[in-house]
Amino acid sequence: MATRFNSKEYAKQRIFNICAKFFPKDQLKINVGGRKGYRLGEGTIALINQSIAIITHAQQSDETVPLSTVNVFRFGTTLQEIFENLGNFQVISQLKTRSRRGYRKELEVVDFDLRKIEIELKKSSNPPVKYQKDEKFIRNAQKYYSKLLNDDKHSTILEDVIKNQDLFIVAGTDGKRFFDSLFRLLNTLTSFSKEKIKLKNQKMRLQGEVKDKNVHFKELEQELPHSKHIMKVQREKSGISQVISEKESLLIDPELSLFLKILVTSLERYTKMIERRESRNLEQREDYLGLILEPTRFQGLNEELWRQIVFIVETHGFELLSGKNWFKFEDPTELRQFMVNKDVLSKFARIRELEQELEKIEIQIQEDPQYSKAQKTIQDFEETEFSLIRLKKEIPEIKKRIASLTRDIETEKEKIAKILH
Repeated sequence: MATRFNSKEYAKQRIFNICAKFFPKDQLKINVGGRKGYRLGEGTIALINQSIAIITHAQQSDETVPLSTVNVFRFGTTLQEIFENLGNFQVISQLKTRSRRGYRKELEVVDFDLRKIEIELKKSSNPPVKYQKDEKFIRNAQKYYSKLLNDDKHSTILEDVIKNQDLFIVAGTDGKRFFDSLFRLLNTLTSFSKEKIKLKNQKMRLQGEVKDKNVHFKELEQELPHSKHIMKVQREKSGISQVISEKESLLIDPELSLFLKILVTSLERYTKMIERRESRNLEQREDYLGLILEPTRFQGLNEELWRQIVFIVETHGFELLSGKNWFKFEDPTELRQFMVNKDVLSKFARIRELEQELEKIEIQIQEDPQYSKAQKTIQDFEETEFSLIRLKKEIPEIKKRIASLTRDIETEKEKIAKILH
C-alpha cells in the first residue's frame, strides 16, 4: 500500500543533501515543523558557533587553524544566513504523486531552489586567518612533538596538544583522532612522570631520615646499658618485682583464670544480646565495658554492681557460655556457687589490690628524675629502632615502584613515538 507523501520531509531531505556537500554530514541536523519551519539543529548551531570563536581568536593571536575547522566556519556561517532568510531560497514545485488508490496527481509543494543555495554556499570565502590542510597540520605537529619527546619535554607537548585539540572540532576527522589519542597517552605519561618525581623526592627524604636516625640510634645504643641499670636498681628498691611476681602467680591460678573468663565473657555477650534484642543501651553499659576491658583494674566495682553481675551470670550463664570448651558447670546453682566462692573472691580482691599497689609504685618511681630520664632513653631507643625498621622496609618498596614507573613511562613513550611517525 502506498504511503502518504510528506512534502516537508521531501523538501528537508533535498536541502540536507545539498548542504551536506559543504558541511560535515554527521554534524548537520535540519529540523522542520511548527511555526519555526525549517531550521538548523542545536548541535549544528553549537558547532558553527565554536568555529566562530576559534576563528575570532585566531585572527587576534595570528594562530594557524586546520582547514576542517575553517570549512565549518566558512560554510556554517553561510548556512546560518541561508536559514535566517529561507524565504529567499524557497520555491513552489509541481510534483507528480500517486494516491493511496493508485491515481496519479500533481501537487504543488514548498520546495527549495537548490541551485541558488549551492551557488550561495560556493560563494562562501575563507576567513582572513592562516590555515593548513589537516594532514599538513598533523605532520608539522608530529615533527615538533618528536623533537620535544626526545628532550623529555612531556609537559610542553601536552600543553600544545591541549591547545591544538580544541582547534579540531569535527568529530571523526584524522586530526581529532590524532590529538585525542595523543592527549590520552600524554596525560598518562605526565601522571607517571609526576608520580616518579614525587617518589624520588620521597626516597631522598626517607634516606636522609634514615641517616639521621642511625646517628641518633647509635648514641642511644651507647646509653642503653646505663639506663637499663638505673631502672633495674630503682625498681628493685621499690619492691615492685615482688608485687609483679605475686600478680603473675594469681593470673595463672586456674580458679581465678576461670572466674575472669566467666566474668568478662558473660558481660560482653549479655550486653550485645540485650542491645540486639531490645534495641537499647543498658543503663550500666559503661560499667560493664569497664569490667570487660580491665576486670582487675576497674575502679567502679561496688556491691550493687556486683549483685547485678552475679544475677546475670546465674540467670543467663548457660545461654551465654555453653559454647565455650572451658565451661564445665552442670547447672546455674553450681555456677553461682563458684562465682560467690570466698576463696575465688579473695583471689579476685587480692589481684585488684596488687594492681592498685603497682599503680602507686609506678607513680612514685616516675617522680625520680634519673628513673624518668632512663625510661625516656629506653622508649626513645625502641621507637627509633622501630622507625628504622619501618623506613628500611619502605625505601625498597618505593624503589620498586620507581622502577615500575620507569618501565611504564618508556612504554607510553614508545606508544607516543609510534603515533608521531
